[in-house]
Amino acid sequence: MNKHMNRRLGLFAIILMVATSLKVAALDVLPHFQVSDDFGGKPVANLEKFAPVTGDCTIEVEAVAGQTIVIKAAGVSYTPKKNGKVRFVQQSGKIYVFENDVYAETLTPSYQYTVGTTNLLRNGSFETVGTQLSSGRWQATDWETWDGGTPTWGSGTGYVNVRENASYRSDGKKSIVLHYKSHWLTQQMTAGTFEPDGLYQISCDYWTSSGSEPNGGAKYEFWIGSSLANNDILSFDGYTTLEYNTAKQSFNTLFQLPDKLTDDIFFSFYRAASNKVDWLDNVKLVKVTPSAVGITGVTSAEFGRGAYAPANMSFPEGMGIDYTSSIVNPNFDDATMKNSAPAGWTIEGTIGQSKISTGAKGDLIPANQNHWQLFQQSGGATGCAYQTISNLPNGKYEVKATVVNYGFGGDMNLIANDGKTAIESNTAKQYTVSGIVVNGTLKLGLEMATTGGFTVDFDTFTLLYKGMDTDGYRDVLAKRVASAKDVLANMEEGYDPKLINDAIQVAEGLGEDSNSDDVIAAIGVIDKALEDYQNFVDERNAQRKLLSQFETFVEDAKAERAADTYPGTAAFDEAISKAETFLSQFKNNIGMDEAMVIAEQDALNAARETYYNSQFKLAPVAQTISLVDLTLNGSEKYVLRVDGKPFYPTEIQVRPDKLRGYLGWSEEEVEAAFKRAAEDGFNTLSVPVYWSEVEPEKNHFDWRILDEYLGWCKKYGVKMEMLWFSWSSGGRVQWLWNLEQRKQLRTPDYVCSAEGTSEFNMLRSQWEYSLDWRDTNLRSRETYVLGKIMEHIALWDANNGNLHTVIGVQLGNEARAHGDNTATSAEIVDYYHNVGSAVKQSKYVTWTRLNCVSYETSGRTSANETKRNNGGTNIDFVGIDVYGTSANAVKGDISGQLGTNGKNFRMIMEIDAKDANSPIYQMAALAGNKAFDYYNLGPVDGNGLYGNDGHMLTERSHINLVRQRNKMLNLANQDVALYKQGGSLYVYNYVGNSTNSESGLDGISFVPDASNTQAVAVRHGNNGEVALLSTAGGTFTLPAKYDAYKAQAGYFDQDNNWVAASNLTISNKQVVMPSTSCVLITKTPGELTNIDHISSVNGQKRIVAYYTLSGQTVHSTKGGIYIVKYADGTTSKVILK
Repeated sequence: MNKHMNRRLGLFAIILMVATSLKVAALDVLPHFQVSDDFGGKPVANLEKFAPVTGDCTIEVEAVAGQTIVIKAAGVSYTPKKNGKVRFVQQSGKIYVFENDVYAETLTPSYQYTVGTTNLLRNGSFETVGTQLSSGRWQATDWETWDGGTPTWGSGTGYVNVRENASYRSDGKKSIVLHYKSHWLTQQMTAGTFEPDGLYQISCDYWTSSGSEPNGGAKYEFWIGSSLANNDILSFDGYTTLEYNTAKQSFNTLFQLPDKLTDDIFFSFYRAASNKVDWLDNVKLVKVTPSAVGITGVTSAEFGRGAYAPANMSFPEGMGIDYTSSIVNPNFDDATMKNSAPAGWTIEGTIGQSKISTGAKGDLIPANQNHWQLFQQSGGATGCAYQTISNLPNGKYEVKATVVNYGFGGDMNLIANDGKTAIESNTAKQYTVSGIVVNGTLKLGLEMATTGGFTVDFDTFTLLYKGMDTDGYRDVLAKRVASAKDVLANMEEGYDPKLINDAIQVAEGLGEDSNSDDVIAAIGVIDKALEDYQNFVDERNAQRKLLSQFETFVEDAKAERAADTYPGTAAFDEAISKAETFLSQFKNNIGMDEAMVIAEQDALNAARETYYNSQFKLAPVAQTISLVDLTLNGSEKYVLRVDGKPFYPTEIQVRPDKLRGYLGWSEEEVEAAFKRAAEDGFNTLSVPVYWSEVEPEKNHFDWRILDEYLGWCKKYGVKMEMLWFSWSSGGRVQWLWNLEQRKQLRTPDYVCSAEGTSEFNMLRSQWEYSLDWRDTNLRSRETYVLGKIMEHIALWDANNGNLHTVIGVQLGNEARAHGDNTATSAEIVDYYHNVGSAVKQSKYVTWTRLNCVSYETSGRTSANETKRNNGGTNIDFVGIDVYGTSANAVKGDISGQLGTNGKNFRMIMEIDAKDANSPIYQMAALAGNKAFDYYNLGPVDGNGLYGNDGHMLTERSHINLVRQRNKMLNLANQDVALYKQGGSLYVYNYVGNSTNSESGLDGISFVPDASNTQAVAVRHGNNGEVALLSTAGGTFTLPAKYDAYKAQAGYFDQDNNWVAASNLTISNKQVVMPSTSCVLITKTPGELTNIDHISSVNGQKRIVAYYTLSGQTVHSTKGGIYIVKYADGTTSKVILK
């Protein structure tokens, strides 16, 4: 019967049905049992008074052939055919009979008993209370609580007390809360209550408490003992509280006392857990009187709770036990995918796509039914989709599964350990395979070795246990012996074959009469021998790999020495010679200690780096190259500063990695892309740098690619933001090289290899791979590597004119959760805060930034601002990658994803450069007080500013609009960086769709000459000067206050000094902009006479301030004598009429 009897036992006696018997012929599949020869049974002391419980239990007897066994209380009987053991397994209301481990028949018990109405426990509903512990909390009478040393009554947290809580009571007003300090709730029974061999029923109502505690899952037992918290008389399992469910639950079961009892008897609820909170009410203990007791036809019996079938059970033909419940997620109802496989399953090998599908598949799989689908577009697949089940009884199993496919080449099989059934190409049906289990473990699933593309859908796995199979065990043993002999014939040199020879001898020494236990034992011996040999082979292969790796390092070092001549040749030659000597020793002793090899390898790699760096003579000094100025001192918004000067980037991302590693471009062709970006007016290039580019192997730092990028940026006069792509791009590891002739990940193998191995914690070991954001070892290693990079950048810069080429570092790329690698914003920010310390603690300090997938930006920003406000952050600002947007969204907060938040400098870090409106968005970003970075130059990822014709960039239609805006913004870069929209700066026609007049800064209006012409007016200094900028012409109209002003076309130099190129005419207060240009509007000085130092004054010098002779600033002039200051810093005395 059900262990938790689903019957309500009322106040009156209940008489149950009469027993019947169910024969083998009517049953094909038995239910799933627990399996064990040792079921924990204890001898029945008094056979005449024996009454089994009505829940799951096991009775085993020594039987005599032909002598009927009767279990009177259950109303069942069985007559054995042979002498030996008979086991009665009672489960879910049936009794399954096994004679000498062979299933015999199924019986239906009929327990006939009368249930008493008197509760033998006092105060079972806790309505009677004694001491009031606090308001609304009492100590129950008749009960004691205990933690193993002291009572646990109390009103505080953790203590037991009675309360009035309508959510946790059955009747009356009160119930008891069992808080976490208590392990026992005990009552001393009234003398004479219990009778020897008496049958009793215990029942109760219970609840899992709500609250912040990790409640639920508390296992309760019932103890009966001669003293408090003792179980020397009897103990048995009770109930387990539910997790995530606070609803009322009920429990009842029967138990029989032994034939001898003590005078003092204590009845207890026992709970081992010490961190749970539960409620209890309506506890009843009543006497049960069976209509009959005893077991006859045997001289001894053992009884135990729980239903356990024999470990070596067998069945008549056509019988078996349904073990489908042992398969995790057999019908794929749980669609959760982990490592590209549904919950409970694993996939190995190269499979293009793995997913849960719900579409109908012919007549076999209906629509809206979850099933697993594998898809390979081309090229075939080798691998296995499977799960491994443990703790099974040994024997023969039958696996069935529905498989639908649409044709494939090669082989595909349904497997069950060594058993295989071929899947027929383009044939949908239910397939069946048999397999033998000899060590409690079964691997079942779909195995593939296909050619070409395929789609296969599979569902509804079932597992049937067919019982012990001695012949099957012998077949397995024969295969193991054959494998062992094959190993002996092809054995690795250096392995002692004795263990394998001994195992073969044991196997071949078994006689035909050997039982199944002997065969399984022999299989275990040979498996252990083969495992030992495999461990030796794995170790030897690892040693060979290490030798090959060291040999490659030596050859690479020699090649570097031959290709380049740097000053440090003598030391490098000595290091190579030492490494060659060690290599010879290693070849002669392949078992050399790995730590020693690694030490020599690291020494050689350090020498390679030292040799390369010997070309640099000057040591770097610590300096801050760039920062985010949050002071608002002299600015109206947060400002990027480079070398202390305001800086507004005109920026685009260049992807040399993909040009090289995906499209196969040469280094000359990649360099041409850098040159093109500079010619297009970008003052800054975002350039990805990958872990395996700077550290191809562990502790081998190679700076050639990084220095190549730095050199190109220097050559073409642009700044560089280094995008440190870390291990993660979107939370996963991706390809650096993905050409047919070369596959290489962006990480060195020790971080993540192409096979999905790592020294660190892998959270996704199927493609696409993912590591663990919480792995502090990974974080520390990445911090170290980035520190080495910054150290080298400082060295390069010191030896290349201190140009400060690198001005910023992006940490990671769209860092996020991926697959099984869940991560919160706080965890990701904490990871890169730590990694960012490598930049902030280096000799070359720059700003650091974090780019985000659009909808994740807000959370990352808030997490970083929280860290900024609680001790500081090494991430200067967080920005957004946005695709498919509008000018209004870019100017605004991008649908709430990039609003103002704390001290976060706002930047659009990626936006689709292929979008013809992207240059319009560039100006909308300025109008929204944001920086802006195009993605990408092209022609990769479908987002390029340029297309391509082979290995040549081709212009898109909006390229000139981009060039205009870059040129315009660079003409007045520092003022654009300092001032905000609506303050001292105004962007006209930021939407880029109008030719109407628009009034902006100080009432200055602008009429575009075309709908996509955009313009800017920005103050310069505090002397009333205004710079007017336009992308392509148009007309500014000045208000009356600018009557005495003049106009000059030109630009601001690197010190933000005006350099005039030509004078313009202000006609009717209008300034017609000469194409893409900057025009400075300045005051016209009055007529000057008797000017001292007249030789230093000419028409090209610009007055920037007037002062009285006492040095006071003059804001408006009349006739008189003044000191004037010019733009170049010189002064003169003047007389104004």
